[in-house]
Amino acid sequence: MKRFVGFGILLCILFLVLHVEAKISLGSTSDVNGLDLKPGEYAVFSASFFNMGDESLDVDLEVEYPSDLRIEVVPSELRMESSITGNPSSPGEWLILDGGKRYVKTHPVEVYLKIPSTISRNTYNIKLIATAKGSESAGGEGFKQSLVQVREVVFTAKVPGQVSGEYADVIRIDASSGDAVMEEAQKSLTYSQGSSSLSPAAGGSSGSGSTATGSSGSAAYGDTTTGSSGGSEKTGLVTKDSGGNTHINLPTGEVTLSEGQTGLVIDLGLVTLIISVGSLIVRVLK
Repeated sequence: MKRFVGFGILLCILFLVLHVEAKISLGSTSDVNGLDLKPGEYAVFSASFFNMGDESLDVDLEVEYPSDLRIEVVPSELRMESSITGNPSSPGEWLILDGGKRYVKTHPVEVYLKIPSTISRNTYNIKLIATAKGSESAGGEGFKQSLVQVREVVFTAKVPGQVSGEYADVIRIDASSGDAVMEEAQKSLTYSQGSSSLSPAAGGSSGSGSTATGSSGSAAYGDTTTGSSGGSEKTGLVTKDSGGNTHINLPTGEVTLSEGQTGLVIDLGLVTLIISVGSLIVRVLK
């Protein structure tokens, strides 16, 4: 009889725990989970978390990675209110549910990293661990259950090349204890995006002393900017090539004048201008 009573109590406790745990519903999503990088490069991975439950959640963040990487997680923790709605009205990113009938607000987390110049492996795995804590729930007199839910997002950086460094141990730290690498990474990524066609998630190699460029290796100019292209000097609608010929782009087509013809046109223009001014003065005097 005692066994049946004990078994019944155990079932009640398990049912209570499962019933209360269902109230915690931490979700996550991510876009790019893998990148091809070079030694010394910066990169940023991102994931988003959302609260599908009815109560607020406090989310602690940890990161697990090989110790020769430099890692910074921003932000280092999250506070997520219950935000499921049929009409999102606040700014931010929202995840569509049920074909657009409901929405839930997402909270982005970015993982900035720098690959070491001397790599210890060709594949670096970075694991972002989110632990959500719900409110302490009473399950009867004298019984309280503190609930947690854990979600993990794994990012992979593949780094080709010779492995010449010592094999680095994998460490797990609180997100707030990472390296301050975000500012360096943002500068590197912004520079790389502005001067090359690299992916938005990967920056140029630091310390190489080289300038990142696009596939053509030359700067692009607008129609109104003076630049060098094919040995000609472009200034608005008039283009003068290296042979002294002048090209005039008119709505009806392009007119090409030799160096002598250009001088003649200028001379005729001056003569016409002088005659016009003289005629105007004579008319005024009359």
